[in-house]
Amino acid sequence: MRKLAPKIRLSALTRKDPREFAAIAAEAAKAEIISPEFHLVTGAKVAAAHAAGLQVVPWTADTPEDWTCSSRPRWTPLFRMTRPS
Repeated sequence: MRKLAPKIRLSALTRKDPREFAAIAAEAAKAEIISPEFHLVTGAKVAAAHAAGLQVVPWTADTPEDWTCSSRPRWTPLFRMTRPS
């Protein structure tokens, strides 16, 4: 992708990788954006990613159970993705 369109920003998607976001992005063609599944998001990981110059765009929580999960940090989703019926 970098050869075809070098100005396009790349995102690294991750669902289960527990590593720091900067390490994941570096391995994924030096992506500028990290998109982790929301359960992986912590304040410390986001702060470290921002310090490394990364934008963090987590996958959103899709179910009411996920929205009220007390084991995750409190944050407000910017939008909700829906699954096709």
